[in-house]
Amino acid sequence: MQNILSNIVTVVTIIVTFGPLVIAGVKYIGTKTNIKEIITIAERAAIIVSAIDNLDIENHDKQAMAIRKLVNFANELSITLTVEQATDYVDDAVRVMHQSAYEQEKVSNG
Repeated sequence: MQNILSNIVTVVTIIVTFGPLVIAGVKYIGTKTNIKEIITIAERAAIIVSAIDNLDIENHDKQAMAIRKLVNFANELSITLTVEQATDYVDDAVRVMHQSAYEQEKVSNG
Protein backbone atom coordinates (compact mmCIF):
# COMPACT_ATOMS: atom_id res chain seq x y z
CA MET A 1 0.00 0.00 0.00
CA GLN A 2 2.77 2.41 0.88
CA ASN A 3 4.55 1.52 -2.38
CA ILE A 4 1.44 2.52 -4.42
CA LEU A 5 1.09 5.75 -2.45
CA SER A 6 4.77 6.51 -3.06
CA ASN A 7 4.31 5.92 -6.81
CA ILE A 8 1.28 8.23 -6.90
CA VAL A 9 3.19 10.96 -5.05
CA THR A 10 6.09 10.58 -7.50
CA VAL A 11 3.79 10.84 -10.55
CA VAL A 12 2.00 13.89 -9.13
CA THR A 13 5.35 15.51 -8.33
CA ILE A 14 6.58 14.93 -11.89
CA ILE A 15 3.36 16.34 -13.37
CA VAL A 16 3.46 19.42 -11.16
CA THR A 17 7.17 19.96 -11.85
CA PHE A 18 7.24 19.39 -15.59
CA GLY A 19 3.64 20.22 -16.51
CA PRO A 20 4.28 23.95 -17.06
CA LEU A 21 7.32 23.13 -19.22
CA VAL A 22 5.28 20.78 -21.38
CA ILE A 23 2.52 23.37 -21.76
CA ALA A 24 5.07 26.07 -22.67
CA GLY A 25 6.63 23.72 -25.22
CA VAL A 26 3.27 22.99 -26.83
CA LYS A 27 2.45 26.72 -26.99
CA TYR A 28 5.86 27.42 -28.56
CA ILE A 29 5.36 24.74 -31.20
CA GLY A 30 1.88 26.12 -31.89
CA THR A 31 3.26 29.62 -32.29
CA LYS A 32 5.99 28.46 -34.66
CA THR A 33 3.47 26.47 -36.71
CA ASN A 34 1.16 29.47 -36.88
CA ILE A 35 4.02 31.70 -38.04
CA LYS A 36 4.88 29.21 -40.79
CA GLU A 37 1.24 29.19 -41.89
CA ILE A 38 1.13 33.00 -41.99
CA ILE A 39 4.32 33.16 -44.04
CA THR A 40 3.04 30.49 -46.42
CA ILE A 41 -0.26 32.33 -46.96
CA ALA A 42 1.46 35.71 -47.43
CA GLU A 43 3.92 34.28 -49.94
CA ARG A 44 1.14 32.54 -51.87
CA ALA A 45 -0.89 35.77 -51.90
CA ALA A 46 2.06 37.55 -53.52
CA ILE A 47 2.41 34.79 -56.14
CA ILE A 48 -1.32 34.85 -56.94
CA VAL A 49 -1.47 38.65 -57.17
CA SER A 50 1.57 38.75 -59.41
CA ALA A 51 0.13 36.09 -61.70
CA ILE A 52 -3.28 37.76 -61.96
CA ASP A 53 -1.98 41.34 -62.32
CA ASN A 54 -1.50 41.22 -66.10
CA LEU A 55 -4.88 39.67 -66.89
CA ASP A 56 -7.14 41.86 -68.99
CA ILE A 57 -10.02 42.02 -66.50
CA GLU A 58 -11.35 44.60 -64.08
CA ASN A 59 -9.45 45.14 -60.82
CA HIS A 60 -12.48 44.09 -58.77
CA ASP A 61 -12.59 40.79 -60.67
CA LYS A 62 -8.84 40.33 -60.17
CA GLN A 63 -9.28 40.84 -56.43
CA ALA A 64 -12.19 38.39 -56.24
CA MET A 65 -10.20 35.79 -58.21
CA ALA A 66 -7.13 36.23 -56.00
CA ILE A 67 -9.17 35.93 -52.82
CA ARG A 68 -10.90 32.78 -54.07
CA LYS A 69 -7.59 31.21 -55.09
CA LEU A 70 -5.98 32.07 -51.75
CA VAL A 71 -8.88 30.65 -49.72
CA ASN A 72 -8.80 27.47 -51.83
CA PHE A 73 -5.04 27.17 -51.28
CA ALA A 74 -5.47 27.58 -47.52
CA ASN A 75 -8.22 24.94 -47.50
CA GLU A 76 -5.92 22.51 -49.34
CA LEU A 77 -3.39 22.95 -46.54
CA SER A 78 -6.08 22.75 -43.84
CA ILE A 79 -5.35 26.32 -42.78
CA THR A 80 -8.35 28.27 -41.53
CA LEU A 81 -8.60 31.47 -43.56
CA THR A 82 -11.68 33.65 -43.74
CA VAL A 83 -12.57 35.72 -46.78
CA GLU A 84 -11.80 38.87 -44.77
CA GLN A 85 -8.35 37.57 -43.87
CA ALA A 86 -7.70 36.56 -47.48
CA THR A 87 -8.77 40.03 -48.59
CA ASP A 88 -6.23 41.57 -46.22
CA TYR A 89 -3.45 39.32 -47.55
CA VAL A 90 -4.36 40.07 -51.18
CA ASP A 91 -4.62 43.82 -50.57
CA ASP A 92 -1.24 43.83 -48.85
CA ALA A 93 0.33 41.83 -51.68
CA VAL A 94 -1.04 44.34 -54.21
CA ARG A 95 0.29 47.25 -52.15
CA VAL A 96 3.75 45.69 -51.86
CA MET A 97 3.84 44.84 -55.57
CA HIS A 98 2.86 48.37 -56.62
CA GLN A 99 5.23 49.97 -54.11
CA SER A 100 8.09 47.81 -55.39
CA ALA A 101 7.25 48.69 -59.02
CA TYR A 102 7.10 52.38 -58.14
CA GLU A 103 10.46 52.26 -56.38
CA GLN A 104 12.07 50.42 -59.31
CA GLU A 105 10.65 52.98 -61.75
CA LYS A 106 11.91 55.82 -59.55
CA VAL A 107 15.41 54.33 -59.53
CA SER A 108 15.34 53.76 -63.30
CA ASN A 109 14.33 57.37 -63.97
CA GLY A 110 17.02 58.55 -61.58
